[in-house]
Amino acid sequence: MKKLSLYLIALTACFSSCTGDKKFKASGNVDDDVKNVYYSLNYFDQSKGADSVKAVSGHFVIESDVNEPCAVAIAGDDAGKNMWLFIAEKGDIKLLPDSKVGGTPLNDALQKFSDELDQSGNNPKTVAEIADKFFKIHNSDPAASAAFVLLINHINLSKLTKYIEMCSKDVQENVYKLVPKSVLDKLNLTSDGKDFVDFEVEYDGKIQKLSDYVGKGKYVLVDFWASWCAPCRAEIPNIKAVYEEFGGDKFEVVGVATWDKPEETLMAIEEEGIKYPQILNAQKIGSDAYGVSSIPELILFDPDGKIVKRGLRGPAIRETIQEVLKK
Repeated sequence: MKKLSLYLIALTACFSSCTGDKKFKASGNVDDDVKNVYYSLNYFDQSKGADSVKAVSGHFVIESDVNEPCAVAIAGDDAGKNMWLFIAEKGDIKLLPDSKVGGTPLNDALQKFSDELDQSGNNPKTVAEIADKFFKIHNSDPAASAAFVLLINHINLSKLTKYIEMCSKDVQENVYKLVPKSVLDKLNLTSDGKDFVDFEVEYDGKIQKLSDYVGKGKYVLVDFWASWCAPCRAEIPNIKAVYEEFGGDKFEVVGVATWDKPEETLMAIEEEGIKYPQILNAQKIGSDAYGVSSIPELILFDPDGKIVKRGLRGPAIRETIQEVLKK
């Protein structure tokens, strides 16, 4: 579980009730200079705050009586380095190196799910197979809600609805705190097969529209990105490669500068040697139109402006473009 965000320490969620007290014990190790380990039993409710225990010579133990299984976020003084997400269920929970967890049934299941996602290479088909298998078993227990925290790092958010609908009402309510339903509704309106939604942006006295490029008889790959976004910058070589290989009468690439200062966007364009056109200063305009809550978000449109595929990353970019251009 290496990709947990820093906000986990403050969030909380309690799930389907059980009778009687559930004693859990969670133990782990941090660097010797870490003095305090902070944790929250209330994963999806930031108002509940966090508690803490002392770390002695790098070792800590958390024990608590809980009336319900809970998802727990935890971090040390060096929150970016030591972080775990685990299920507070009866038993001896192990918080292992590299943010791994285990020792009890739900934590073992959650860790297996995390490992499989990390090994998937973010291949959409593989991720879907992993998620299908997991949510058929875990659709109403605490592991389900915790699993969505991990899944959003590996899946196009527009695909989440399928798995949300597989889960209980309690789990759904928790997921909507992670990804608001309004965002998912917008994603569903701009999902694969739907017509493009136009938007316009003003920069330096010039108006640019998405329709200046999309729906003009070419396949168009649109990249929502920002100069400060490391994953965005990491995808640029892949995008440049398909632009150089396929760009022309049938294919175009357009960048949409999202949540970024125009001068910093322009600097990044120069640093990266980007030659394809850009819609500058889009800020939230484009991302709101397409329900984009994290970047990069790459969307391929067909010559008529219909969405072919969202959430393209890595090798899938070239594979998808090569496939549609052969038709």
